[in-house]
Amino acid sequence: MNLKKGQKLDSGFTVVDVVDLREIQATGVWARHDRCGAEVFHVVNDDSENLFAFAFATPPQDSTGVAHILEHAVLCGSENYPLKDAFIVLAQGSLQTFLNAMTYPDKTAYPASSVNEHDYFNLMSVYGDAVFRPLLSRWSFMQEGHRFEIARDESGAEKLSVTGVVYNEMKGAYSSLNAYADLWVTKSVLPDTAYDFDFGGSPDSIPDLTWEGLKDFHKKRYSPANCRVFLAGNIPTEKQLDFLSANYFSAFAQGEGGEAAPRVESQPRWTAPVERRIPCPSAGDDVKPTVFVSWLCTHVTDVAESIALSALSSILLGHDGSPLLKALIESGLGEDASQVSGLDASTAEAVFSAGLRGVRIGAEKEVEALVLGELRRLADEGIPPKEIEAALLAVEFSQREIKRSGGPFSLVWMARSLRAWMHGCKPWDSLLLEPSMEAIRRNLAGDSRYFESLIRKYLLDNPHRAFVVMEPQTDFLSKQEARLEEKMAGMLRGLSAEEKRSIIDMSARSRKARARATPWKRSLRSRTFRARISRRIRRPCRAATRISAARPRFATTFIPTASATWNSRSRLTSCRARNTSGFRSSGAPRLRSGFPGWTTRRCRACSRKQSAALTFRCRPAPRRLITARRIRSARGSSRPRAARWTLPGATGCFTA
Repeated sequence: MNLKKGQKLDSGFTVVDVVDLREIQATGVWARHDRCGAEVFHVVNDDSENLFAFAFATPPQDSTGVAHILEHAVLCGSENYPLKDAFIVLAQGSLQTFLNAMTYPDKTAYPASSVNEHDYFNLMSVYGDAVFRPLLSRWSFMQEGHRFEIARDESGAEKLSVTGVVYNEMKGAYSSLNAYADLWVTKSVLPDTAYDFDFGGSPDSIPDLTWEGLKDFHKKRYSPANCRVFLAGNIPTEKQLDFLSANYFSAFAQGEGGEAAPRVESQPRWTAPVERRIPCPSAGDDVKPTVFVSWLCTHVTDVAESIALSALSSILLGHDGSPLLKALIESGLGEDASQVSGLDASTAEAVFSAGLRGVRIGAEKEVEALVLGELRRLADEGIPPKEIEAALLAVEFSQREIKRSGGPFSLVWMARSLRAWMHGCKPWDSLLLEPSMEAIRRNLAGDSRYFESLIRKYLLDNPHRAFVVMEPQTDFLSKQEARLEEKMAGMLRGLSAEEKRSIIDMSARSRKARARATPWKRSLRSRTFRARISRRIRRPCRAATRISAARPRFATTFIPTASATWNSRSRLTSCRARNTSGFRSSGAPRLRSGFPGWTTRRCRACSRKQSAALTFRCRPAPRRLITARRIRSARGSSRPRAARWTLPGATGCFTA
């Protein structure tokens, strides 16, 4: 690599720094565009599976879910790619190995990867055009965000309702106790920051967002100056910087790249703990509360201290024999540990929590006393050295282990790098582990009670603590629905006849826009099949395995599936083919003429016999199509009973 620190490139970028990332066997190149201020960090290694990600700081200012809705809407067509469903077209018509969009509490990322260089730049072109030049049409806002509809009920009276992709998604999320606990574990200790709002959107607040508000948020937050581009792989850095500059950043004059989003302000520290009781939906007739204690800890920019707290969390709650977890489970106060127990470092300031779910009614305060008492015992008596060493090894192993989980491992590097980079640090500060582990071991060598001191500093002597009781109510959802109906009825009474006609007209136009086929879909209709995407896995055999990645709370991800539909003449009329390892099919299948026969083969994973009519294989083809191969048997042609799909990486069989 010939790039050097301070070097100015023809693409308009200046190399901020070049660092040796020996820990991950790579070199890091950090560059900034001179005109617009966009930053790029490239992890250069010999991996042929290249990944890019456009990331923007999007801290919420309310609970309308504007960042979440925008994540959906930008992928509904752009200036150079005006397709209604560009994301689905890419998912089926490219050689991508990962394709996603993610909304975090304070940022939004758009990663994609491919092993084919030409396809990689195609993906970058579509994604870059989507985030910087989206159409953001009114119908996409109404479809992905929310829209009002007027219909008549059984009595013939007019009824106003609200619907939309994100609205319905969040309405479903707000129907579970776990979703409320996830929200309040941070909201309880960060009430004066952007994290007090629901970044995914609250069903009560989403209808307050307007189309103009969505476009204004995009203009402010999706600017080059607020953009961080993460790259990983073996494609030369200069080539990628030239592409980014020529297609996006060079169009901006000096100072026209917008402004970076203001950093999330730190929460003012409390002088005394607080208590909160939050009503939430129940799971059936179970009204036992979930109880937890949350502490506000260190800032994410203090990477070494954050890693130390992660190790402390592993010591206290890492396994069934961990002292705090064991004390909670064996206390008999509740059914099991709360799902929010542990360290949450997804926010600017880390939050540690511990508690129980299914707590005996009336024993809520006993849980708080138990947690504080066990922490006090550990601080006084000390933590066994073997527990500390085991926790450090576990943290180090989890950070170093390279495994594919729903996508390339460079996704893990992306998440680590953005954690501190988005808050003003260097891109590699939170990417590398060795400097933090060395600091921890030095502190431990100088003070054998280092982790006990962390317990006192961040937990026992920390007054910024919240005791939270989630109180399930059997009539919570019915009351919520009644309030919504009352609100809709009030809005309907305030509408004029012209406004009602406008809502009815916009609803009709929106339905037509959603039903309108793209040129890609129209071309498929001329053949004997129609490709679709499904979110269901259809009857995999027991030996089949499915790899799932830890994802952000809201992600535009399609779960793989395989199925087939046959008409009365045994022709394939529709198909859905995707595998179970995160590899996406390279296009839509093409059926050759003739009637398929059927035969019996054995599943490679479970050796179970399967009646098979067609075998589809994911393969890079010049026309980006999956070739369908007919299978004939000695028995001759007959109506197929089932279809078997063989896909690279899938370890099982699927029957339609």
